[in-house]
Amino acid sequence: MGPNDAQMVRVFTREYTSPSPEIADYSFPYNKPIEIVVEAECGDALFDTGGQFKVEVCVRDLCAFEKIKLDDGASPPGVVDSKKIDGNFGGSDWDSLKTYFLFLIPVSELGASKEGAVCEVLATLQLGKARPDVSFAKSNLFMIHKP
Repeated sequence: MGPNDAQMVRVFTREYTSPSPEIADYSFPYNKPIEIVVEAECGDALFDTGGQFKVEVCVRDLCAFEKIKLDDGASPPGVVDSKKIDGNFGGSDWDSLKTYFLFLIPVSELGASKEGAVCEVLATLQLGKARPDVSFAKSNLFMIHKP
């Protein structure tokens, strides 16, 4: 990757309370939240000049052909179809050349009705606002099961 480039490295799911941030998991009980990790990196010139970026994530239930909502991060908590983070390289949302963005599927969006669901996460990284350069990543499939 060049000094003026940024890209998604990977997107993966893990247990919400996982002590090891880089260990992916592919099977989750429907009574616990699921954390989504988006790993991305950028070149040092882009980082130093503070260019604009946007990261967006959505989760698809491939069995029901519908989106699974994400925690909106607000207080009081709510849910959204997709979650976006807008910021600048070198700012508080992207504070090192390699960074991680965390998203959460709350328990309220799972439950017994999701048992057996096979899902995937889609993530995009946009660089710049006008005619953005875009990088895509897709998680491995994961399944929701009975606790």
